[in-house]
Amino acid sequence: MPEFRNVRGNPRYLVNIIQLPPEKEYLRNKVFRLIFRESILFERFDHAVGYRKKTKDSSANLYSLDGLRILSNGLYDPARNKLPKDLKDIFGALPPSQHDLLHLQEGELVLLFNIKL
Repeated sequence: MPEFRNVRGNPRYLVNIIQLPPEKEYLRNKVFRLIFRESILFERFDHAVGYRKKTKDSSANLYSLDGLRILSNGLYDPARNKLPKDLKDIFGALPPSQHDLLHLQEGELVLLFNIKL
């Protein structure tokens, strides 16, 4: 997949954002690349729009952290492309069930290394 140069919005391929344990890394190309193809994530929707206007490649779905998307065919329908308000999980975010575990681990690191977070 091509690299991004001089593109606003910190674009990243969705398939590369997924964090996998080393023993499951083979799933990136076998499964996740098939699902996400060349989908790209931008920080804001206006960055995605700017990218779509500049580039002649329209094969990728574009997503933004503000919850909007532009389909590869160029269609954008705010009513259909907005994230649901009752969304419980966010792509790439730690599941709520693990928040307490994370805080516990952070506390242990602070005690262990006497560092400030």
